[in-house]
Amino acid sequence: MINWPNIRNPKKNAFVLTSTDVGSMIINRFDYHKVNNGTIGVGFNLLESSVFDAPELNVIMQVLSLIRQHKGDGVIFLDGGANIGVHTVTMGRLMYGWGNVISVEAQERIFYALAGNVTINNLFN
Repeated sequence: MINWPNIRNPKKNAFVLTSTDVGSMIINRFDYHKVNNGTIGVGFNLLESSVFDAPELNVIMQVLSLIRQHKGDGVIFLDGGANIGVHTVTMGRLMYGWGNVISVEAQERIFYALAGNVTINNLFN
C-alpha cells in the first residue's frame, strides 16, 4: 500500500487526461461557467461532447488549406491565448509536413497543459 502524503487530495486535482475528437487532451475539469442558457468552458465542452467549437475549427482549416493552395508550403498559424491547445493540436495535425503552429499562453499552469497536449499528440511542427 502506498503511503500518500497528507497534502495529496485526489478530489482537488484539476487536470485530467481525456479522449476527444481532437485527440488525447489534458484538460482542467473545473473549467466551466454557468450562464443563463447553459454552461460554457473549454474543459466542460471537451468532457461533455468531446469537441470544442467545431464550426470555428472547420472554417480555420478551410482557410489554411486555401492559403496553402495559393501560397504553397511554409504557412504559419499563430494561436494567441492558446489555452490548452484545441486549435493548436487541430491545426498542428492538419499542417503536419507543410506548415507550423506558434502558440502563446500566458497562464503558467494552462501553458503546461498546452505543452503536454502538443507532446501527447506528437505534434512538433
